[in-house]
Amino acid sequence: NNCTIDWFLPWPAQALVDVATAGFGKFTTLQASPEVRSKLIDHMAHIHNSVRESTTEYFERYRRYAYVTPKSFLSFITGYQDVYAKKVAYVEMLASNINTGLTKLVEAGDDVSKMKVELKEKEKGLVVAQEKSAVLLQEITTNTAKAEKKKAEVQGVKDVLAGEADVIAGQKADVERDLAAAQPALDEAENALKAINAKDIQLLKQLKNPPEIIKRIFDCVLILMGGELLPCVLVKPKERFTFDASWQYALPMMGKSTFLDDIFNFNRDAINDETIDILHPYISAPDFTYEDAKKASGNVAGLCTWIKAMDMYTTIAKVVKPKMEQLRAAESKLKVANAKLAKAQGELDAVQKELQDMQEQFDQAMATKQRIQEDADATQKRMDSANKLINGLSGERDRWVKLSEEFADEIRRLTGDVALSCAFIEYVGPFNAEFRETLLSRFYDDCQRRAIPVTQDLKVTTFMVDESTVGDWALEGLPSDELSVQNGIMVTRS
Repeated sequence: NNCTIDWFLPWPAQALVDVATAGFGKFTTLQASPEVRSKLIDHMAHIHNSVRESTTEYFERYRRYAYVTPKSFLSFITGYQDVYAKKVAYVEMLASNINTGLTKLVEAGDDVSKMKVELKEKEKGLVVAQEKSAVLLQEITTNTAKAEKKKAEVQGVKDVLAGEADVIAGQKADVERDLAAAQPALDEAENALKAINAKDIQLLKQLKNPPEIIKRIFDCVLILMGGELLPCVLVKPKERFTFDASWQYALPMMGKSTFLDDIFNFNRDAINDETIDILHPYISAPDFTYEDAKKASGNVAGLCTWIKAMDMYTTIAKVVKPKMEQLRAAESKLKVANAKLAKAQGELDAVQKELQDMQEQFDQAMATKQRIQEDADATQKRMDSANKLINGLSGERDRWVKLSEEFADEIRRLTGDVALSCAFIEYVGPFNAEFRETLLSRFYDDCQRRAIPVTQDLKVTTFMVDESTVGDWALEGLPSDELSVQNGIMVTRS
C-alpha cells in the first residue's frame, strides 16, 4: 500500500540536556549563577520527559491521546529565552525607576546636609557684612557732617567773594569807561605818529630857522621827554613872560636814531601835573593845531596831535588813577581771597572725594550683604523644599526600599517562573483543566527539589498577561474563566 509512517522517537535525557546547554550557551540575559543555570537545563529536560511520560497516564485516565515531540522542546527553549528577556527588561525598568527615586532621595538628604553647612557659613558672612555696613554707615554719617560744615564755609566765602567781584567789576567798568574817553585821541595820535618817517625828521633838521609852530611843537616834545629848555624871559613893558624856542636842544634829540621809537613807546603814565602846567601855554595857543602844523611841516604835524593826546590822557588819568589804584588793591585782595577759596574748595573736594569713596564702599558692602542674603534665602528655600520632599516621601521611601528588594527577588525568581509558564504554553495545551493543574504542580515540585528560585503558588495566567489584555479578550467574546484565559494565552503565545 502507499501508507507512510513518520516515527518520532524520544530523545534521551542527555541529548535534551546537551541541546538545552547549547541553546543557553549564548543567552547572557539569564541572571542566574552557573549552578542554577545547570539545574534549570536539567529541569527543562525533566519537564519534557515528564510530559511525554504523562501522556500515557492521561490516556489511561481520559482515553485521549496527546503527543510530545523534540520540536516541543526546541520551542520550549526559544520561548523561555523570549519571555525571560521581556520579563527581565520590564522588571529592571520598574526597579530602575524605584532605584532612581531612592537615589534622588539619598542625594536630596545629602544636599540638605550640605546646604545646612553652606547656610551656616553664609549666615556668618551675613553678620560680617552687616557689621562692616554699620561701621561704614557711621563713618559716612560723621564725614557727611564734616563735609556739610566745610561746604557751608566755602559757600560763605563764595558769597562774600561774589559780592566783592561785583564791586570790582563795577570799578573796572568805570575805569575802562573813563579810559575809553581818551582812546580816540590816543588812536588818532598813534596814526599821526605812524605817518612820520625818518626822512621827515631829516628835512626839519636841515632847516636853520624852521617855522614858529614847529619850534613850539618840539619844545613840547622836549618838555614831555624831560629835555633841556631855554629859561623864560620877563618882558617889562607888558609885564608877561615870553618863551624863546629851544630849537638848539631839539636838534640833538631829533638826531637820535631811536627818536621815533621813543615817541611811540613813550610812558604816558609817567606825565605829572607840573609837566602839564608847562605844556598848557603852548597847546592853548590858537594856532597849535594839526592843520596849522600840517601847513608848516607836513607829516611832522602828527607830533602836534600826539602832544594834545598826552595832555588829554593825563587830564583823564588824574581821575582814573585813584580808581585804578583802588581797582588794583581790590583785585589783589580778591586774588588772596580766591587763593583761600581755592584752598577751602580743595579741602571740600578732598572731603567729598573721601565721602564718595566711602559711599561706594558702603554700596558695595550693601550689595554684598544683599547678595549673601539672597543666596542664603535661596539656600533656605531649597533646603525647605528638599525637607518637605523628604518628609513627604518618608513613607514612600520605606515602600520603595521594600519594592527594590522585591524586584531583585522577583528577577531571581524569574528563572523558575518563566520555566513553569513556558512549559505550560508548550506542553499542557492538549490536556484538560484538571490534568493541567496536576502537571503544573509537578513542574513546581521539581523546581523546589532542584532549588531553582520560583514563586510559590504561581498563577500562569496572571504572570503571562495583564488584566487589560484579559479585558480586551472578554470584549471580543472570550469567557473570563481560568481555562478560557489559559487557552487564549496558548493561542497568542505559541
